[in-house]
Amino acid sequence: MTGPLTEARSALGESRAVLARADAAMSGRWPRAAAALCRLALEQAVQSLWTGPNASLTQCSGKVQMLCLPEYLPDEHRNLALRTHLAWASLSNALHVDAGYELAPTSAELVTWCALADELIDALDQPGRRAATGGANAAPRFTTPGSS
Repeated sequence: MTGPLTEARSALGESRAVLARADAAMSGRWPRAAAALCRLALEQAVQSLWTGPNASLTQCSGKVQMLCLPEYLPDEHRNLALRTHLAWASLSNALHVDAGYELAPTSAELVTWCALADELIDALDQPGRRAATGGANAAPRFTTPGSS
């Protein structure tokens, strides 16, 4: 059975494969290909949180989902959620080339972002994660005006 975390691990593996075989045929394109796959891995990992009452978050932009992430993870993963948002934003920036003046991400940056994606996937794949995050019944820790 495949799910978002399995798909995330697969995309991350592909990102690392592109990173490992940066050859002349992919000259200038491999960094952005690896970045796109790494960002996909982050997005797929985050998708594993949006089930049950949280399913409507799948309709939100990636930016909104990343902004919500700290509210849906346990407190011990708050720093990971913030770093995930920063990595996702950096990867997104690396994929938007304006007039050809933007530099592609470096190999070191890509390795760092892939390691963070691994950390997020591992944190979300913990056996007790559904209970810790509330699973399908998870709700954010904040309340909106008029709610109790």
